[in-house]
Amino acid sequence: GPVDRLASRPLLASGLAGLASFAGAALWAVAFGPPEPVIQDEFAYLMAGETYAAGRLTNPTHPMWMHFESMHIFHRPTMMAKYPPAQGLVLAAGFLLGDPAIGVWLSIAAACAAVTWMLFAWLPPRWAVIGGALCVARLGIAGYWAQSYWGGAVAMAGGALLYGAARRLAARPTAGNGVAFACGLALLANSRPFEGLVAAIPACAIVAGGLWRGRAELPRWLARVALPAAAILAVTGAAMMHNNRVVTGSATRLPYFVHNDEYTVISQFAWQAPRPVPAYRHPSMRRFYEGHELPYHARQRTVAGFLAELPRKLHLAVICLFGGAFVFVVPAIGALWRHRWRRWALGAFALEAAAIGGLTIVMTHYAAPTTCLGWVLGITALRVFHAWRLPGRAGGAFALPLAAALAFFGLGWQVSIVGTGMGAWGKVRAHVLQTLEDEPGRDVVIVRYGPRHLPDFEWVYNHADIDGAEVVWARDMGPERNAQLRAYWPDRTAWVLDVDRDEDEPLLTRVPR
Repeated sequence: GPVDRLASRPLLASGLAGLASFAGAALWAVAFGPPEPVIQDEFAYLMAGETYAAGRLTNPTHPMWMHFESMHIFHRPTMMAKYPPAQGLVLAAGFLLGDPAIGVWLSIAAACAAVTWMLFAWLPPRWAVIGGALCVARLGIAGYWAQSYWGGAVAMAGGALLYGAARRLAARPTAGNGVAFACGLALLANSRPFEGLVAAIPACAIVAGGLWRGRAELPRWLARVALPAAAILAVTGAAMMHNNRVVTGSATRLPYFVHNDEYTVISQFAWQAPRPVPAYRHPSMRRFYEGHELPYHARQRTVAGFLAELPRKLHLAVICLFGGAFVFVVPAIGALWRHRWRRWALGAFALEAAAIGGLTIVMTHYAAPTTCLGWVLGITALRVFHAWRLPGRAGGAFALPLAAALAFFGLGWQVSIVGTGMGAWGKVRAHVLQTLEDEPGRDVVIVRYGPRHLPDFEWVYNHADIDGAEVVWARDMGPERNAQLRAYWPDRTAWVLDVDRDEDEPLLTRVPR
């Protein structure tokens, strides 16, 4: 059958998985509309993508920057998103191709292809094909890694390259696998640095073990594998340091920490003490950092609070990622543990889960570096159930249909939530923006929040080139500061947007000249 034919051609199977993901994600957008940014992080990533697409690494601080402050971006010493550059570069590719969503679809397609390629190193070929198909159905079409600007796919691809290459290097070291290993490390360092570092420890141990067993070939290994990999990592490190220097003024200071020093109250890890509360210029930002994030951090600083929150964090990092298909893994733990390479996968996946559990805040894409290992475990468990026999019958015949049904159930659930929750708010913001863009001339919108506004629903995000934008969003800073803002752009039509209950239509009022 087609599965068996693809099983003998790993590169073709991987390419088809990527193609299926890209086509499926694009068709989903045709059916339900292209992704609209709703999460604060998405707006920050889009600004980074516009910056890179324009050929810049960062943006100059705007004279009116205090009006444009928002979550996950900073304005001093330059204006940029706090995040590592990989997701922004993906979106930049999309901008250059006509739409940032194209970059998202290309990244998730590459990730699905990389996972399929990785599975061929860890599973029998037929099951690698099945695993790649289930990965496309679960993550490659409709999930937020495929239909938002929030990220996840880049780190998923990096982890798959890392572990696919590690397993191959342990068996047969080649220059190509060394390059894939280094590219995986580079992608992780520039997408999910902490989680990528944790994922890299077992992968490096796998390679080191293979090197030790073949130590008689060490000079040849160094020349064929280590040299090209080291060259890639050296170029990556130099590029990262150059980016840091341009954005933050220091080659060793990450943009993430510039933002944290300016705005953040919580610490990275749950057991760390909170940071001093900054002098916020905007009440809505204070509500987000001090009123929303800080109490969540404080609850986790007790043993009872940390343990109470841990299941939710692990649920986000594991169950939300694989859905109901992960139910196969738990009863198959014994079978997984009996095989050496499955033990490696289980241990590395557990190490990543433990590291993520210690973070103060957890999102599903934090687990992206070891997503490929989750598929190794899930498909291996599926094999166990598929081979299950009852007297006189094949008792595991249900396993594959059930796994496929669970994967496609996820697609059905995604259909049911289109346009609800924050997605509905995103459409409201997009509608207001379109209304303003349809007006003649350029506009500046002063956003005024009421007491019932939730800071998760943030209106004030701008293009990378603020002065060149058709519509500029600004925070209300009182009559005097607002007058200065309007005087800076005398040719722009000024509006006030009153937002109180986020689920209600906001009130947009033109300001008389």
